Amino acid sequence: MSIIKLFLPFILFFIIGNYGIHLYFKQKRTSFFKNIGNRKFREYLNLKTVINATSKISFSLQSFRADVVLFENSLYVLLKNSNLKGLINQNQSILQISRNENIEKFEGISKVYFLEKYEINNNKIRIFSTQNLIVSAKFEIIIDFKDRLEELKIVENYLSEIKQ
Repeated sequence: MSIIKLFLPFILFFIIGNYGIHLYFKQKRTSFFKNIGNRKFREYLNLKTVINATSKISFSLQSFRADVVLFENSLYVLLKNSNLKGLINQNQSILQISRNENIEKFEGISKVYFLEKYEINNNKIRIFSTQNLIVSAKFEIIIDFKDRLEELKIVENYLSEIKQ
């Protein structure tokens, strides 16, 4: 019984903390779509996404489900964690991928990545970017379109337009 009393506060803190993070990013997602308003955009839902980040001092590999939005010369990746085979979905940050450094950053965007190059291989788009923070970090964002070839072609055409 004393073990339960010992671990219960940690478990409750973990659950409440994760729910708070989810609500925070859900509000960011809502404000992002409010900023877009009634303007035209394309949205592709529930794509498997992997983000690799490397620098001289660290390496990170994260896997997400994501919605991809194409809007005004930027590609937006709306990340979410999917746990227990999709039973629990937790909203995460929104990434903006653009070629222009002076692009408008909408409210709700967590990071802006500048498109250096991209590759398409095995129905996956690999987007490469570098950010100079305290240490220079290289990012690779892999979006898997699996059996969605028509959507892959649309996003590929969009990226080629951004790249120019």
